[in-house]
Amino acid sequence: MVLAMTKAERAPDFSHWEGWNDQQTASAWREALATVKLSLQSYAADAGIGIEISGLRWDAPDITGTWESGGCSRNVQVTLAGRAWPLGFIVRGAAWQDSYPNGKLHRLWTHTEWQSVTAPSPEALRTKLEGAWPEIFAKLQALRPTQPA
Repeated sequence: MVLAMTKAERAPDFSHWEGWNDQQTASAWREALATVKLSLQSYAADAGIGIEISGLRWDAPDITGTWESGGCSRNVQVTLAGRAWPLGFIVRGAAWQDSYPNGKLHRLWTHTEWQSVTAPSPEALRTKLEGAWPEIFAKLQALRPTQPA
């Protein structure tokens, strides 16, 4: 499954952190994030990737998975857009490598971004993610950090 992002879709409004205080919004977000988390855990386990998953920040409805591979740290982040089903999903990823010459942090990094399609339900979201994870992880594993952070 190819994920593409148009310019208009590139900047969703994530200023709705107060949505966690709205019962219906928070319920939709919890359901969606649980679906993302289970799908991500399942794919990573099947692919032999030791991933650490974090999420449910107070300021943004997102899930982030982080792992080490090829001498780099890597992550994939799925952020929700919207307050009710159907919800939009933005998928981002990065790779970085830290060193400490002379005791100072020197970080090289690179990143990428996809737009994950809008999903009308948790079941549709799970199906779309299951189809997209192989491509997403292949691209993330191929990232090489080259730019100073």
